[in-house]
Amino acid sequence: MQPSKADRTDRDPDETLIVLPLKAEDKTAESEIVNGFKRLGPSSLLFLRSIEEINWSVRDDASGVYLRSKPESIGPNVHRVNLIGQESGQDELDEQWLVFHREVSSPEGKAVGRVEVAFSLRAEDDKSDAWRIVPVPTSPLVVFFPTAVETNLGFLVQGPYRTTPSRDNIPRKDSWNKYLVEETAELLIEALRWLRDQSMLDTFALNCLPLDPDKFPEGSMFAPMFDAVRDALLEEPLLPKFGGGHIAAAQAKLGRTKELRELFDPKQIATLFSGDVHGWLSGDITQDRTPELRQYLMQELEVTEIAPATIVPRLNLGFLEAQTDEWILRLYEFLNGQGATLRRSLEAVPLIRLVDGSHVTAREGGKARAFLPSSFETGFPTVRSSVSATEESREFLISLGITEPDPVDDVVWNVLPTYQRDEVDEDENLYSRDIGRILAAYQSDSKLQREKLVAALQKTPFVMVLDVGDDTRYVSRPGEIYLATDRLKKLFSGVSNVMIVDDSYQCLRGEPMRELLEACGALRCPRPVEAPDALSHLELRDIRISAGHEDTSGVKDKVQDWTLGGFDELMEILTKLAPEERAVRARLIWESLGDLEERRGRGVFDGLYSWTHYGRSYAGIWVMA
Repeated sequence: MQPSKADRTDRDPDETLIVLPLKAEDKTAESEIVNGFKRLGPSSLLFLRSIEEINWSVRDDASGVYLRSKPESIGPNVHRVNLIGQESGQDELDEQWLVFHREVSSPEGKAVGRVEVAFSLRAEDDKSDAWRIVPVPTSPLVVFFPTAVETNLGFLVQGPYRTTPSRDNIPRKDSWNKYLVEETAELLIEALRWLRDQSMLDTFALNCLPLDPDKFPEGSMFAPMFDAVRDALLEEPLLPKFGGGHIAAAQAKLGRTKELRELFDPKQIATLFSGDVHGWLSGDITQDRTPELRQYLMQELEVTEIAPATIVPRLNLGFLEAQTDEWILRLYEFLNGQGATLRRSLEAVPLIRLVDGSHVTAREGGKARAFLPSSFETGFPTVRSSVSATEESREFLISLGITEPDPVDDVVWNVLPTYQRDEVDEDENLYSRDIGRILAAYQSDSKLQREKLVAALQKTPFVMVLDVGDDTRYVSRPGEIYLATDRLKKLFSGVSNVMIVDDSYQCLRGEPMRELLEACGALRCPRPVEAPDALSHLELRDIRISAGHEDTSGVKDKVQDWTLGGFDELMEILTKLAPEERAVRARLIWESLGDLEERRGRGVFDGLYSWTHYGRSYAGIWVMA
């Protein structure tokens, strides 16, 4: 249908009247026109140059009014537009738009208009003047008015495209239209740079971009925009960075958790992953919040997402030993918050920092390779206290099987072997520390561990003693010595081969030490020692007769007799003493014998004779040493 002259009507000088005669038989035309008016919306004014208001009404049934503010310039080729709309029966609409434009010319160089991109703005909150870019629900290509061509973008695109006669579509393979798409792609990249500089290029803005490769296949009309965005994001700092600023995808990593991003800085990530890494991407990019953006970054831009399970196995010896104590402590606290599955992958990682700063794995061959710091000194490899100073770090170390050392095991494995060599270091300070560790271990609450310690001490010559015969110093086993009591010193004075604890060592004094030595076999009374068999056959026969076994004969006789250590020489010395001294020494002998019986019980002087004759027979004998 071609336009024709209408009858003259009264109207304002700046008013244009368009008369659309409807056929009487067309029953749907009016409702279609009304619905068309309702679909206009405020955004229909967005790209118009001269029209600032649209006001329509249909008798008394429906009406609408749309207003566009004067564009506010906020940068080169950038302006903000406010659109307001009101339709009957609907809430008022108030839209803010950020519009970028770029002048374009024909192949002959003649200016023919501009391409534009417009982003929808939304206030961040009711109390803030800050605005945030949000994707639009639909994005038809606009040639001053919307067409039926869907761009699949999160913003609106407008330009002087060649259209079909009905102006609702465009020839997609038209060279001019392709040129305009390429110009729009360059404009879009310029817009991204501006948004970045204005701190508006966040994940909301990125979600407006062409991210889905299935919607922009090669050869499709808007594929150049997809390609331009991909190249720009890959090489230019346009992606929001963790901690602020922006970064290029080629120099960025995705961190699965906030704790991971806070723990590992870009330099550390570059070391572990052998690349040019300048930072983490924003923590707002996650599977839950931005699944499409995250997938785009990982698949199209090949940004690696790093999770604890991928980074921990890369913690090599050189890297860990180069870190500060404070960082290692934070690493332990971080790992403590991870699950048991990750902990199982730590077996080959030298995570444990020792006192000397070296690192070892937590376990080897099923046994812990280090121990937690404790209140007593040990010879075990020990975790440096500064990296295990918090509850979280200790919990993590304990979860790896690292515990405080057992003082008994420390003594058995680290102290006693030094006294089982041919030569022993007599440095008094070192010796005092060793005795202190032995005494501390003896305080164990575990009966089994105490017995284990005593058994080891009984076999070890660790006690500094003096031979009271000539005051020569030796190191002896506790089962071969006497405690340094005044009575025993006076009793054995001058007797050779009698070893008494050298109490010139401060560490060997005191009742706790005496109790320990007694538990290991040291005595504070004369020591019974097995004596050689000195009974004749006739004496043994008399014993069998007195025991009521006159008719038996001794087969495989066994005599167990006792004497007292050092008493043979003591008796010789006694005969050479002056009468007054002999009396004093004799009194000490009888007191010590009473002390022996009191401590060892009655029968301490009992001997035993046994023989075999159709079974075993025994007879007790009293032998005074």
